[in-house]
Amino acid sequence: MAREVRLAFVWHMHQPDYRDPATGMHMLPWVQLHGARGYTDVARISQEFPHFKQTINFSPVLLNQIQDITWNPHNDYFFELCMKLSDDLTDNEKDFLLRHCFFINWDVHVKTNQRFNQLLMKRGLDIAGIDLQYVRARFTRSDFRDLVTLFHLAWCGFTLREDPIIDLLIKREQSYSEEEKQLVLEKTREALKEVIPLHGRLESKKIIELTCTPYYHPILPLLVDAQVRPDHHPDTPEFKYPRDAERQLTMALDEFESVFGHRPDGMWPSEGSVSQDAVELIQKAGIRWIAADEALLYNRSAGTEVPAGADNRRPWLIGDPDGPPLACCFRNRGLSDDIGFQFSWKKPEEAVKEFIGNLENIAKNLSAKGPPALITVICDGENPWEHYRDGGEGFLKGLAVSLEDHKLIKLTTPGEYIEEFPPEGRVEKLGAGSWIAGNFDIWIGCDEARKAWRLLADCRAKLDEVFPLPENAQDEIGTDERRLVLEHLWVAEGSDWFWWYGEPFHSPLDYLFDIIFRRRLARAYEKMDVEIPNELRVPVDPKLPIDNVNIEAPLDVIHPEIDGKITTFYEWSGSGHLKASSLEGLIARDKPGIISDIYFSADSEKLYLRLDLDREQIESEDILIIRFFKPSEMNIALELKENPQATYRLYRPEEEKTHVHIETLAEAAVGEIVELAVPVEVLEAEQRDTISMACFITRGKIQIDRCPLFGTLSVTIPDERLLGSLWRE
Repeated sequence: MAREVRLAFVWHMHQPDYRDPATGMHMLPWVQLHGARGYTDVARISQEFPHFKQTINFSPVLLNQIQDITWNPHNDYFFELCMKLSDDLTDNEKDFLLRHCFFINWDVHVKTNQRFNQLLMKRGLDIAGIDLQYVRARFTRSDFRDLVTLFHLAWCGFTLREDPIIDLLIKREQSYSEEEKQLVLEKTREALKEVIPLHGRLESKKIIELTCTPYYHPILPLLVDAQVRPDHHPDTPEFKYPRDAERQLTMALDEFESVFGHRPDGMWPSEGSVSQDAVELIQKAGIRWIAADEALLYNRSAGTEVPAGADNRRPWLIGDPDGPPLACCFRNRGLSDDIGFQFSWKKPEEAVKEFIGNLENIAKNLSAKGPPALITVICDGENPWEHYRDGGEGFLKGLAVSLEDHKLIKLTTPGEYIEEFPPEGRVEKLGAGSWIAGNFDIWIGCDEARKAWRLLADCRAKLDEVFPLPENAQDEIGTDERRLVLEHLWVAEGSDWFWWYGEPFHSPLDYLFDIIFRRRLARAYEKMDVEIPNELRVPVDPKLPIDNVNIEAPLDVIHPEIDGKITTFYEWSGSGHLKASSLEGLIARDKPGIISDIYFSADSEKLYLRLDLDREQIESEDILIIRFFKPSEMNIALELKENPQATYRLYRPEEEKTHVHIETLAEAAVGEIVELAVPVEVLEAEQRDTISMACFITRGKIQIDRCPLFGTLSVTIPDERLLGSLWRE
């Protein structure tokens, strides 16, 4: 005989901290875009169907970003750029839009829209192989207006699509005015503003339960001990900072309380990641229940110790038996993964029927003893809906209708269930792992991810060396100096940066996640007044591009006169060019720097460089440093006093790197502009080698400018084949 089951949906909402550590500018648009879809639509189902109880889990760093964008809309670079009139876009801004305004499921949202698909074909499918300078010239002002408008309309979820104006514009498909584009953008911003108030209202009516993760979404067990699993890789760096884990929990509960007015009872640990030590920290923080994947219950290799016959259809007590009660609900992997990865390809009614049928089969095979079973379905609340043709509306509303009066399946939340049926059985020890394969390999299992952890560990250790924790300190912060550093390290501990290193997950924005991670660590070193390690100047993953995406590559081989003057307009024509605008792509500057432009080229014998500087900002003791990263590491130093026949010094580490070899070279000039010719031989470069470099201005021991702001610029030494192919008069 079938028995009643209780069904708990837990939706996880999260985005990492995308803000530039120097300026606070949001560098990626996902908080805003998901606000127009998942954050609004999932809650809307419970608003329309009050019997449809759900648990919605927010990462506190997402809540903080939602509020920041709401209060400081001009800090959202992507949104502000999209608001800009098409007539006023610079070339770099146009290139940025061409790169980023197709980030949505093409099959569902682009190829089904004739105009959007036309723009994609006009740009090209493979952005890595596209000459944006050529493509940009083919895009008209109306093309850019339509591109921005269609992109944001595609991100509108089913709630926003009920707006008559949005519906009308979606059906039109093309020929949008600036006013219509601005209107779409404003409506998506209004949707984001409503996210937190909507969830607060639903929780106050006890329709939903709100929970959170640790603050910056770290893999908590890896903060406690990165070598927690007995099968950890031999190269796994040592990282043991349980106090950081405690801080991520404390900050999370404080942020949640500041937003919603109370502390949460429940928590979905980041990526469902748990270990016995991490669980006891969560228990100590005052959480009443958490959720983890069923793999942690069933896979004994993870180190779990459970009673015989334990299953995932009821909560279990975990943690320290002498501490306050902490229950764990175990995720039903099959039902959860169906929603996240399978049902988007099915008709909504078919998906609903299959899901309900699977639950009914569970009900038919339950024991007659004990309380009703708890089936816990835990899914990403953001990403799946992009792949549903109707944004998930048919499936979610179909579920709500089907479950309203179902005789066997009753909706609940984990907190409500545990209150009604307190767990009695105990898992003596919870193994170490996550919802993915029951381990942590995604975040620390490959060489690139372990390298990133080592960089984080080195920086964390340097903090204790530079600003030791006082003996009487009550926590790991201790002093104001330490807090300023830790604020960047806490962000860098987030799971997302490590997720994208190595295999199997990739996106066109891998390079940017890498930049944000390294930029946080670089900022931490700056706060310690310690030189930034060279490893942070280049990507953690050598397969990622090293160069700034806004640099124009050389089109010709040039032979300028090194005299510090703009001899003719054509002297540097055909060289590579970097314009150091106040905004370089997504990396924002506080204000324009001293270096306004860099021109560069090379022939088979020399590298040619020209720097245009704001002379009014230059002081007599200022030094230009050119740091080379490839093919060999070395520095060039040039005094910026006016001198038409200047010399510069080259510093190159010797083989053992215990001494530095210094050479003085002659071909430089400081005047109206700065010009240098550097022999390729001294750079240890050969034909077809790539030289990668960055330029710095220093004043005493202080770095006062860097160009490019992040990344490097590169030039390839031409061989005879390339030289012979170039047009000559």
